[in-house]
Amino acid sequence: MTPLPQFNPITKSLRFLVPIGKEFVTAYLSETAWHARHDIDRRDASLQDLYFENQSEIDHAVFRKFSAGGRAPVVLRASDL
Repeated sequence: MTPLPQFNPITKSLRFLVPIGKEFVTAYLSETAWHARHDIDRRDASLQDLYFENQSEIDHAVFRKFSAGGRAPVVLRASDL
């Protein structure tokens, strides 16, 4: 079972694991990157809630970046989403 994503209030980023092949790749997504990409202001929802609502899209972005030669941990930028 994959551990739940963890929000860091200091960095305002979410740390989560994405299964790729037989391993789990650590990835990070910041509130800034998410809001810049989606141009929305959902202050009522936590980044963790937004992750669960959009998990397929976010995990696929991690997969693309890692498969293209990225190294773990994968840090997602707005342009990756």
